Amino acid sequence: MRWAFFAFALLLSCGTKPPCDRTSCSIGCCDSRGLCVSGLSDSACGERGAACEACPSSSVCQAGRCGALSGAGGGSAFFDAGSPDAGVQLGSACAQLGFFCFNPSTALECVSRTWRGLPCRGPGGCTTDGGTTSCDMNGNLEADACASSFEGKGLCTADGGGTLECRSGLLVKTNICRTCMVSGDVVICQP
Repeated sequence: MRWAFFAFALLLSCGTKPPCDRTSCSIGCCDSRGLCVSGLSDSACGERGAACEACPSSSVCQAGRCGALSGAGGGSAFFDAGSPDAGVQLGSACAQLGFFCFNPSTALECVSRTWRGLPCRGPGGCTTDGGTTSCDMNGNLEADACASSFEGKGLCTADGGGTLECRSGLLVKTNICRTCMVSGDVVICQP
């Protein structure tokens, strides 16, 4: 009987998961099922073990926080700007969320507590105006890094012969086109 109780207790302990909280989910957020998820999607946005939230339709999830984004189609991304800590370098540790211009052609985003570079190859480069950082991505290349807030969005290749989409933090060529154009936030590829 003692062995049966021990086996039952062992079986129960194997199926028990720690609760989703700040300790067990230090980077993402806790979804409605109690699971720790990345916290980077518009439907499950959050950080540091807090409850995930769905971002309102007028905003997107940016590094674990819902924030305004406009101009997503066509290669220009606009973000609520953060203020960099003194001495920030590409690849250095970060504790704050947000984006800022590192130089005229590169924005930095705090991802997984590390400053990650985002090329802004377009003629507008990287600019900050009134607390908003703008990154002109026109001319960006396949395999260039893209912002977490640009995930799932696209732009035309520099030569207009294809489309690029932000997937898992990188621009991926998704179509070959005879012509490519942007209308509002929609990328149109003519095969």
